[in-house]
Amino acid sequence: MPEEILMERQVDWEIVAPNDAKLPFSGLGRFMPSQVQREQLLVESQRLRARVYLADGAISEGDVDSDGRYVCAGDDKAWHVLAIHKGVVVGSVRISVSIPPTEGIPELFQVGEALLRLPSERQSAFWDEINRFLKPKADPIDAILVPGGWAVHQTFRRTNVGVNLVISPFLVARLFRNPRGLSLGSERNSSHRILQFMGHQALHPSGEPAMFFDSHYKCFVGILSSLRDCYSSAFSERIEAFARLLSQVPCHGPDSLDHAGVR
Repeated sequence: MPEEILMERQVDWEIVAPNDAKLPFSGLGRFMPSQVQREQLLVESQRLRARVYLADGAISEGDVDSDGRYVCAGDDKAWHVLAIHKGVVVGSVRISVSIPPTEGIPELFQVGEALLRLPSERQSAFWDEINRFLKPKADPIDAILVPGGWAVHQTFRRTNVGVNLVISPFLVARLFRNPRGLSLGSERNSSHRILQFMGHQALHPSGEPAMFFDSHYKCFVGILSSLRDCYSSAFSERIEAFARLLSQVPCHGPDSLDHAGVR
């Protein structure tokens, strides 16, 4: 048996639920109220993110805190799907979920941060495009998903761990009736191309290139949009299989929780 397949079979999956009592969920894991375990897993995912991003040249030492973590805005209020090998977090993805505001600009975490680093005239053009996507005339959306924080340990990059992490946001999207997703893909790790292959669409103003240089990540990045069931049909079976798997894994949340759908 190839070593990659053997290692993949030794991977366990766990979920960290958002520390926010306003987000409904059901069907994602077996809920286990444990604030200590939840925080421990979150810290380990942030440390993995720091190690992977430093090795890839995506961040600098100054972006990592004294505890060896790369902490991003919204980490505590997001879902995190984690791959664990022999007790060590070897893969993670963060899925930030927010309810769209009736007025003003929604919180888009790393997508919004990247736009703020563009010249003001280009920012305006991108925001116009984003607002059109997030405010359809026919059917109002009920959630905005912003996946990010993808990190896979080098040893597992030739396994399906990365594919399952990319699939994860589609499973969170199922918790809502009409969600819309926005993510930031880069050229450095081919995530922009991979996300499009999975079914995401490049989102950019007419006449603008699909990707732009980001001074923080020091590479070209692009914004991608996604709908609830926009994934390529080629991945349907894998998505359903991973959905069944995730429905049975531990989902760690706060000790006190009043989420709709939790039983």
